[in-house]
Amino acid sequence: MAGLSFAHFVFVLTAPGQPDALHLQRVAELLAAPQPESGAWQGMLFQSASRLEHAPVAAVLPAWQALAAAGGDSAIGNLILYSRRHGLPLPPPDLREDVDATLERALAAWGARDAAAADLLRSGLERWPADDRYRSNLQWLERRPPEALSASSDARALAHAVLAARNALP
Repeated sequence: MAGLSFAHFVFVLTAPGQPDALHLQRVAELLAAPQPESGAWQGMLFQSASRLEHAPVAAVLPAWQALAAAGGDSAIGNLILYSRRHGLPLPPPDLREDVDATLERALAAWGARDAAAADLLRSGLERWPADDRYRSNLQWLERRPPEALSASSDARALAHAVLAARNALP
């Protein structure tokens, strides 16, 4: 209980928009004593790194790189996502890349206004037809409305439908 109170106390003292000192410290400690085969180590590193989006890249990028080296497709996808959010060069393609990393590469191409984005999304849709993220992102990219909309659709799908109906897609 005291640990929770202390963590809360430090969090309250951290100014909004400033990196959380506890998570920066944890990332540094975990990287200093790497245990990439340990799921617990990977989980703790992920939890801290994911809370440091606005921390200095030099302190956080090594965490995403270590997770990608230790993990699989999703971990590689997270490194690609972090890299594109911070305007960093994307890591080179990895043989372990699958559905998530491929999608992140397609979204990076879209963000860079690279014409290859549509081809990457189409290719992903062919390889993983059950993964609706490819279909949805391709529809956004091509400014097409969704094929169907249900009452339980999420906010992104609803916004897509409204913007497509008004021919106002970005």
